[in-house]
Amino acid sequence: MKEKTLLTINSVWKALDIEGIPNGKYRVIEIWPDLECLSLFKVDEEKKILRPVLMNLEHVRKYIDNKDLTYSEYQIPNYQLDIEYINSKKIKNLKNKRYNSIKDIIEDSEAIYKISLRERSGILSAHSKKLGVNRQTIGRLLNLYWKFGQTKDSLIPAYSKSGGPKKERTAGLAKRGAPIKKKTEAFDMPVGINVSDVDKDKIKKGIKKYYLSQNAKKMTKAYRDTVLEYYAEEIKIAKKNSCEPKVPSLNQFRYWSKKLFDADVVIRKRTNDGDYQRNKRGLTSFASVNDTVPGSCFEIDATIADVHIVSAFNRNHSIGRPTIYSITDKASRMIVGFHVSLYNAGWKPARQALLNAFRDKVEYCKKYGVEISYDDWPCHHVPRSLLCDRGEMIWESPEKTAVPLMKVDIAPPYRADFKAIVERRFGILNEELLHELEGTTKGSIRKRGEVNPAEKALYTLDEIINFLLKEVISHNKKQFDELAYSALLMEKGLAPTPINFWRVHLEEYRHALRVYDEVEILARLSPPIKASVTKRGIEYDDVLFTCESAIANNWFANARNHGQWKIEARQDVEKCDVFYVKPDKSSNFEKCTLLPRSKIFKNKHIADVYYFQDYKKYHDKNENFDTFDIEKHENKKVVTKNAKEAKKNAPKNKTKKEKIINIRERRKREIEARENENNPWDAKSNKRRENGKVSSSVLSMLEAVTEDNTSDSND
Repeated sequence: MKEKTLLTINSVWKALDIEGIPNGKYRVIEIWPDLECLSLFKVDEEKKILRPVLMNLEHVRKYIDNKDLTYSEYQIPNYQLDIEYINSKKIKNLKNKRYNSIKDIIEDSEAIYKISLRERSGILSAHSKKLGVNRQTIGRLLNLYWKFGQTKDSLIPAYSKSGGPKKERTAGLAKRGAPIKKKTEAFDMPVGINVSDVDKDKIKKGIKKYYLSQNAKKMTKAYRDTVLEYYAEEIKIAKKNSCEPKVPSLNQFRYWSKKLFDADVVIRKRTNDGDYQRNKRGLTSFASVNDTVPGSCFEIDATIADVHIVSAFNRNHSIGRPTIYSITDKASRMIVGFHVSLYNAGWKPARQALLNAFRDKVEYCKKYGVEISYDDWPCHHVPRSLLCDRGEMIWESPEKTAVPLMKVDIAPPYRADFKAIVERRFGILNEELLHELEGTTKGSIRKRGEVNPAEKALYTLDEIINFLLKEVISHNKKQFDELAYSALLMEKGLAPTPINFWRVHLEEYRHALRVYDEVEILARLSPPIKASVTKRGIEYDDVLFTCESAIANNWFANARNHGQWKIEARQDVEKCDVFYVKPDKSSNFEKCTLLPRSKIFKNKHIADVYYFQDYKKYHDKNENFDTFDIEKHENKKVVTKNAKEAKKNAPKNKTKKEKIINIRERRKREIEARENENNPWDAKSNKRRENGKVSSSVLSMLEAVTEDNTSDSND
């Protein structure tokens, strides 16, 4: 069955002319296969508080077959994809508080059924009385949760749209802002000033002079220099009168630097970005062993491949053993995603493996020369939970990016048996494929006297990925005894293979899988990088790109005339020419294409880019000097010395100007003289020779020709 006809929780469908429900887009909230019904929520309604609607599964199937209900998408707001914003302490506390307010309802399948079935079920009223909050507040929170994807981040407020952003407010006489708190009455704290238009002008000048420059100072130093230059008289008067000078504070200076200058201007002028430290916290639980349906739990792990590989640029250069990341569905034994790279195990390659698991596989396989259909590998879903090692997920970035999509469980240290399913997949891949290849280590330590496997290395990284892709697809179609105990497989009379287990459970809606928009997956899990917009193109790691926005807005000409700037980007490390940029904070990511200058990197792995960079560095550091260079240098000194001596012996000019006058006449005489020297057989040359006026160079040439003719006649 095609993906576009499958109903999954959180998927969005567009309804047209269906009896009983208005036209629009609806999200699947819950499915009750035993009751033959599902709950839909209208997501394109802006103002009203709505409730989900209950529909019969059989009717929904007919609507899909008749094209009255078609698969669609709903764009998540940009502020819900801003990792820095959603992980700030204030927002985290608020979204947790809101989530706890509706947790008892959204985790109760029966409650959702009753709300969808009847308009006045009484559940919301009883729940609001229990919490002591307004019923409409609970209704609005449920609407946000169902509308924006059923995650905690769905409850984040759009603070960026509130408060009249970018609007100036006129200050009164009273000092704005909270006063300095005192613990004693021993001191009179300075009140401070409201920043006036005159102060803004001075701050602007100071920031331009001391902060927005190539030799940029820190903000505190720029503030001090600005005050000393533009408030010198105020400081002198205050010192004379023994009072506090009326100058802006450091906080006011910081605030107005952000108000007066766009972030992209600051980045371009200072040529660097500010790094923000974030808090860390660990995840101590581990996955349950009672995961019986696809999507209950994915396991992720990494291993060093038992085979050495070579560079795509030079097959005589071994580049070591790659790292394989595999993601396996615990219930079906289905390999749902994997990633092969030269990175050591860590968050960077783990993130790319997750991207592979959550996205469509057809285009991915095509990059490596493997043609498949959707039915060959129908995995592009997000699980309910992810079981992993502490090494990949204990740090700050995974918690902020992966947790909003799914629950992340950490396996205890030194307990590989907690991830037995994915560990066994590595054993199968080694036994069935890698141990049969040239350059394999066969999973053992090299014995004394044995040939180094690296010397036998034959295959590039892309070729290894090609082999592994075909082996993974073959693995998903193999029979496993553990799957034979599935009641659904026995009912349908299907072989106990991972792909059959996966398909039949999705068709019967017995799974815990979810789907998310491609843009959301990309924003959360792609490696966050900064590319440079230059006069040559969008540049990252010596590779040049372009995009529609760059062409439409003439970025490269602006960079040439006003200086280059940084831009947020995402890159697929498996293929360096798959590159995305975000033109500004309010825009979505836009796909880029390679410029002709970088066509050498088409379909190349990021590892091949690193090889290219090392190749350039090696030859830059190992420039060879030839003996001819020494002779050339010595010859230059001798000729220069002789020319200076000849100049001293030449007749002296009467005036300085005499050297540069009549240049055309002198040039004409020089040309005639050289032409006569180069044609010694004409009448004028013979006459000069007879008169003894032929130059020494001409005589030398005549003697050489005569000797050549004599030697030829003797031969």
